[in-house]
Amino acid sequence: MACQPPVNHDARSLVGLSVNPGCARRALLDACGADKGKVARQAGYPWQFGLSRFAQARGNAFEHQVKDYGGARLLALLRESLGLPIEQVAYIPLESVGDSTSVMRRKLHT
Repeated sequence: MACQPPVNHDARSLVGLSVNPGCARRALLDACGADKGKVARQAGYPWQFGLSRFAQARGNAFEHQVKDYGGARLLALLRESLGLPIEQVAYIPLESVGDSTSVMRRKLHT
């Protein structure tokens, strides 16, 4: 199976990674952009359910809450959780860096 460019993580993939952070196979599949559904089908374990429209809506709502107003909620959570002063916490949207939307470029910028 040929690998594709890495895909951006969404709320669902971040939960999957956080539930099983030591899974090297999952990390490898995510890093190379593999279609995990296709891999599961080819291995004889097809996914039983897709992403419901309700889960998609909740994920989108969560992302908007975190990113709205320059990431104000995210910054507040980081300051509170990590005990950092305001000047040590910042939010830089990385949808594009300069003129580039390349994942590798964003990674380097981060």
